[in-house]
Amino acid sequence: AFAMPMFTSATVSVTVGKYQMFAILRALIASFTAISEIRLANALTSQTLAVLVWIMLLTSAGMYHAAPAFLPSATVMVCFMNCMVEQLHKNMDRAIVWGLVSCLMTGWPFCAVLFIPLGFQAVYCAYRDGHEKNTSKRMENG
Repeated sequence: AFAMPMFTSATVSVTVGKYQMFAILRALIASFTAISEIRLANALTSQTLAVLVWIMLLTSAGMYHAAPAFLPSATVMVCFMNCMVEQLHKNMDRAIVWGLVSCLMTGWPFCAVLFIPLGFQAVYCAYRDGHEKNTSKRMENG
């Protein structure tokens, strides 16, 4: 509480209008979408598939219009792309975090349907890993 007057006096005040702030937010969302698209194409192991995904992403009018949209669906789209990237890299923990961020940050409960297959995959991977661990312990114990 005592440091607050020093902090406020040390900051530089920049006046940004409503239109400029809206444009900045749209540019940030579009940039984050572009980074997510690059990550998605790079996560694919097949070179042919990666090129086809790039062609579809670059020529898609929907991605062009959805990228700078200041809507919950645009944010869900970006989070879902990042979730798919983490699934392709076999990072289930990070994929689940992206799903949670998508559902909780946007406040859009309908997007949870997208992550139902992720939940099934996470349960299957946990079961498989636990089963493999138990099997290796049995083999060690004889």
